[in-house]
Amino acid sequence: MKKIRNYICILLVFFLSIGCQKETVENLECERIVHLDCGRKYFSVEEIKSLIDICAQGNVSMIELSIGNDGLRFLLDDMSVLSYSSEQIKAGIHLGNEEYSDFPVDELIEMEMDEIITYAHSNNINIIPLINTPGHMDSILSSMEYCGIQNANYSNSVRTMDLSNKEAVDFSMALLEKYVSYFSGKRCTYFNIGADEYANDIHMGFGQLIKKDLYGKFTDYVNNCGKLVKSYNMIPMVFNDGIYYNNRTDFGTFDSNLVICYWTNGGFGNYPCSAKQLEEYGFSLINTNSDYYWVLGNSRWQCDVEKMKRFNVTQFKGSTISQPFGAMYCIWCDDPKADSGVNVIRQNQEVILEFGK
Repeated sequence: MKKIRNYICILLVFFLSIGCQKETVENLECERIVHLDCGRKYFSVEEIKSLIDICAQGNVSMIELSIGNDGLRFLLDDMSVLSYSSEQIKAGIHLGNEEYSDFPVDELIEMEMDEIITYAHSNNINIIPLINTPGHMDSILSSMEYCGIQNANYSNSVRTMDLSNKEAVDFSMALLEKYVSYFSGKRCTYFNIGADEYANDIHMGFGQLIKKDLYGKFTDYVNNCGKLVKSYNMIPMVFNDGIYYNNRTDFGTFDSNLVICYWTNGGFGNYPCSAKQLEEYGFSLINTNSDYYWVLGNSRWQCDVEKMKRFNVTQFKGSTISQPFGAMYCIWCDDPKADSGVNVIRQNQEVILEFGK
């Protein structure tokens, strides 16, 4: 009889612990972020507004507009940096956008972004801008070439900057500051600098940077970008794969104020630092689990409502993080012309509403 009572007590403790854990996860307060890849694919003001409407309905707190991701599809009125004129830089970026994926309209203009941000704020949604650097920079590198900067590309990569080229790095930092200044003036509180997939078009380059003793330059560059963002009273964000790659800490210390969007724990010869280890290093983490991506042009990699129901904010790729800073659902446009912007937003509506829960 005593054994039976003990067994019943053990079962009660077990089921109570499950109930407590479930309640903790369900009631966990964290940022809910929807990411839109509007760098590869042009989205109009009205299409982005329709996404804002869905997110407002779905209890989403932030929308990340990836305006600089391979393409750069938002141009400021004044794009002049260093000794280069606004017209030069705009022309180079436009050529790069057309070469990457040409649309009837290729870029948003400042007045349109003003309208988008105002509309988002009226719906209690904050905009996070993302301009990826030093990788995924196809159109920015095109602008460098148009302006006469030589050898700005790393190795044979069409989208990654050579961090040993001071002229290219100075151009990149000056251009980044133009955008940081603009978005800071619009009361945006976060700015994502990406920093992922270095030279992913020729190989996964972080391991190569380590082999070539260049990983310290990446560390310094990311820290300098983060410092720039913080100087405008914004919080810098990055993707995880380049931060302490392969748990290497001997090339310098990354600023722990970077908020890390954790999307991959590696595989196939790629060795990002684990989410648990990054948490121990003092970083705040956003669950950006790539298992729940929606990728335009890849029907096998498009999260649906039933799959989203299984999303657990604390279950990162390869680790459990009890107090994540937030969660992010990503809409990527790897094949920009596979469907219209209207249909991309429409196909994601119900998934976003489920994600917001």
